[in-house]
Amino acid sequence: MLEAKIGAAEMAPLAPTTVYDWKWMLKTLLRYRLPILILPLVCLVAAVFYVQTRPPQYTAAATLNVTNLRLSSSDRDTFYAEALFDPTFIETQIQVIASTPIAYAVIADQGIAAEAADEVDGALRAFRAGLNVQRLGQSSLVQIAFTATDAQRAADVANAVVEAYVEKLLVDREETVEAASSWLRDRLRGVGAQAHVVSPATAPLDKSGMGGTTIVALAVIGGGFTGMVLSLLLGFLDRRIREPEQIVAAIGEICLGIVPRLKQKRPKGGGQPAPGSFSFDAASSLLSEVSSHPSGAMGQSVRAAAIAPSRRQRIAVTSTFAGEGKTTIASNLALMAVRTGSRVLLVDANGYNSGLSRQLAPQAERGIFHFLAGSETLLSDVVLRDTRTGLHLLPIGSGDTVGPEMLWSDRMSRLFEQAEDYDLIVFDMPPLIASGDLRAAASFVDNILLVIAWNRVSDTQLHAALNLAGTVHARLKGAVLNLASLTALERWASPEASIIAQQRSLTRSGKPAKKV
Repeated sequence: MLEAKIGAAEMAPLAPTTVYDWKWMLKTLLRYRLPILILPLVCLVAAVFYVQTRPPQYTAAATLNVTNLRLSSSDRDTFYAEALFDPTFIETQIQVIASTPIAYAVIADQGIAAEAADEVDGALRAFRAGLNVQRLGQSSLVQIAFTATDAQRAADVANAVVEAYVEKLLVDREETVEAASSWLRDRLRGVGAQAHVVSPATAPLDKSGMGGTTIVALAVIGGGFTGMVLSLLLGFLDRRIREPEQIVAAIGEICLGIVPRLKQKRPKGGGQPAPGSFSFDAASSLLSEVSSHPSGAMGQSVRAAAIAPSRRQRIAVTSTFAGEGKTTIASNLALMAVRTGSRVLLVDANGYNSGLSRQLAPQAERGIFHFLAGSETLLSDVVLRDTRTGLHLLPIGSGDTVGPEMLWSDRMSRLFEQAEDYDLIVFDMPPLIASGDLRAAASFVDNILLVIAWNRVSDTQLHAALNLAGTVHARLKGAVLNLASLTALERWASPEASIIAQQRSLTRSGKPAKKV
């Protein structure tokens, strides 16, 4: 059964499985709330500055009634003018009003060229930017509006456009009349496009354009929306693991616990330990956290892994990268198992950076390297014992005889043959990036505990490391989220984190347990 699982793990690489639902959006907005707070404030300041400094704009409008008359005759050969309905007529006249000849006539009359630009093209662009000609509903009324920084100037230009258009109609009509026969000239003067001023443009009293309050409100709303989009984008791009739910989605295994960033106390020091022994006094207090706080976050996190379902359990502790606290977790896991009455062997199996041996047994020259190098060396000859806790330690020793590549070779079978008296063996492993070591170790151990540093490792990095390590995923027992900020986890609305955070009350409610 286990072999089938291992084979499936080799054939099916892991892939990120983040679920982007409304819960993810809510958590992301809470996590990346800074853009939501800053962008509306920035937009508010910019909008207020714009409202205060923008030049005033006044819009004056004149209204024309534009009709099209045609010449009709009666039965007695009398002629009269009749209104001609043409849906495209008004639109055509709007284009005529906004045409270049009308524009040049107004520019020359109002002296816009002197104000807007030295060149005629610049004056034309300035004129058209302020002109707006539109039909009022479905009527024959046409509104000619002009916007300028001076109210009277806006009215004068709008009326000038009306005059130029009416003048053009008269000129066009006269040209048509001159081309007709003499007896039709008087009759033709009353037909064609006609424009009557309904209301001339007057200087407006109020400024035109959007009000300052509306501009500020829209700026704040737009800034808030942009901030939300930016927050969601940051959350989508940031794949770092911070919550137990992310661990479950990433590796398909449960999160056994969350360990906060604990305060490290100075080593107590002390004299040289007796031959064949080691002491936690000279090491960081984090390595023996469960001895003083067995019910704390560390103890609760490693307790599930420390309880072996059967005798002679082998557990390897690893992480994605170095520096995630796997050595601390491995040491506390072993100590927690000792507290349950198990006989435990803690093995420093990190041939690249033996931090465990460097802290607990810095003077030990013999260790697992010597044991693997010589067939006559007994395990009991290189194992050290802590007289206070009863924990046994197998340090790394000197690597002069064998290298890290020999740790998980066939020579390891001798270690397990001579370690049958131990209920639990905990291996402090290299990180997953040492994929060859982890692949080899997976065939020797029963379970692998993965330590994930909070807010440091992304799910894509974790997947890549697990895929390189191959069979490691099939041996995973679970994961521990280490170096976490419980305050941030509670604030980000993680259900599992809020429950696990209550473990702190177990320690606070009573006195710390006495050391073993």
